[in-house]
Amino acid sequence: MYCILMVTKEAVINLLKENRDRAISLREIISKLKAPYNEVKPILDELERSGYVRTMSHGGYKFYVLIEEAISSKQP
Repeated sequence: MYCILMVTKEAVINLLKENRDRAISLREIISKLKAPYNEVKPILDELERSGYVRTMSHGGYKFYVLIEEAISSKQP
């Protein structure tokens, strides 16, 4: 029996809120949400384009940080 679980934008935002004190890697986001790359990455890209997250790269990894002001002033 298979269980298909789609990750939501709200789940990604909640994870970023839980880790608001640090940048979180794409790899860690995927691991914590137990979701495939092709579900998580488009959501993060949309949040970045909309100004809800900031990204940075280090050592070949991409990291994400929630922009608190954007979340509190508007709903994604």
